[in-house]
Amino acid sequence: MSPKALLIDVETGLLNKVIFEYKTCHYDDYRKVDGILVPFRKRVDVEFADIKQHHKVVIKSIKLNIKIDKRQFVPPIDSPADDK
Repeated sequence: MSPKALLIDVETGLLNKVIFEYKTCHYDDYRKVDGILVPFRKRVDVEFADIKQHHKVVIKSIKLNIKIDKRQFVPPIDSPADDK
């Protein structure tokens, strides 16, 4: 699904809003993480027919380029995928 519009703050150059056909995503509370400005708050407004939903995502912390143990991506031995 491609966005219909991207709204950028003219003073900061930061993304404020992305408008799709049935939802709008709002971004704010930008903070520097390792020199990169990242939005720590996102609000999603969904409107479709009689449905109206509003979701908020608040991020407490972000770490970039951390090392992740490859074992975390190995499925458990008795995973539900084995039942197929």
